[in-house]
Formats: sequence, C-alpha cells, structure tokens
Amino acid sequence: MTSLHLLSDVLSYSIAGFSALCVQAHLTSRFTPAFSKNLKEKLPEHNRAVFWWAGISDGVLRYVFVTINITITILLLSEELRSFGLKFSLALLGVGFYSDMKLGESPVPHMLLCSIVGAAIMVSFSQEKAPSAKLMPGPS
Repeated sequence: MTSLHLLSDVLSYSIAGFSALCVQAHLTSRFTPAFSKNLKEKLPEHNRAVFWWAGISDGVLRYVFVTINITITILLLSEELRSFGLKFSLALLGVGFYSDMKLGESPVPHMLLCSIVGAAIMVSFSQEKAPSAKLMPGPS
C-alpha cells in the first residue's frame, strides 16, 4: 500500500467517521450532548436561511440531513464510490459555508471540513495520476 493510498484512506475514513457522528448527534444527544444541542438550536435558522424555498419543517430537514450523512458515510467507506462521495461532500459543505455566511456565523467549522475534503480529493487525484510502481528485477 502506497503512502498516498494510506493518506487517502485516513482522510476519507475520518470524514466518514465525522459524518456518522453527525447522524448520531442529529438522532440523540446521548454521546455528544453539546454537539447535538448546537445542531438542534441552529437547524431552524439554517432552514430559514437556505431551505426556505423548499417549505419543509425543521423535523423533516433534520431527517434529510441524517439521510445525507448516512449516504456520505457509505460513499466514503466504499473504495469504488469514494471519489464521488468526496465531491458530493465538498458540494454540500459549500452549502453549509454559504448558510454560515448568510447567518453571520463563524465559517471555521465548514472551512476546516472543506479543507480536509479538498485534501482528500487532491490526494485521491494524485494517486490516480501517479505512475504505477513496477517491480524492477533485482541485480543478478
């Protein structure tokens, strides 16, 4: 396993783990009470700021986010679907960043996640473009 492959796996698994943590935080506050409280408090604001056009309730939006995070987790854990999952994650983080800007909140959490996803995309891209290592015959 090359170091690029290992780095790509570590970044992707980290993002998938955080996405799974988001699912847990949306559904229960048992393991992450502060994070769950923050998500619950901010959800209505983000609904009004970004998703006003959809006309959905805060409860429905919560389950939309849960579904999206489950999808991201599955995509990132699958090596065949990882490239798409990273790009999908980056696009959705862009929506989150836009929402932060519109609400006047700190963009740092979404920017940090965008940086990690961007790094994973770059490593993945570099890995695809890197010449394959060929076994060279040893000295006779």
